[in-house]
Amino acid sequence: TYDLNGKNTYVLDPDDWKGALNAARTCLSELKVDAWGGWAYINMDPDCGSLREFLEPAASVLDPFELGKMRYKWRQWAVYP
Repeated sequence: TYDLNGKNTYVLDPDDWKGALNAARTCLSELKVDAWGGWAYINMDPDCGSLREFLEPAASVLDPFELGKMRYKWRQWAVYP
C-alpha cells in the first residue's frame, strides 16, 4: 500500500524479506507525465526532454485539428455465433 507521495506504508510479512525490502527499495519511482492531443504520456526516463519538443514538428501541424476535442461519430457492434 502506498500513500499519495509514493511512500510504501505496508509490507506483508516484512520479517520474511530479511531486510531486503527497505524504504528506499519499496517507494514508487518518479515519472514524467505530460498530455497532448487528449492522450496522457508517461516517461520513466528522468532526463528526458519535454513531450512537445519530442513531437515537433508534427505537434504544430496537428494542433489546429484540436485532437483532444475529437469524439467518434460512428461505431458498429457485431455479434458472431
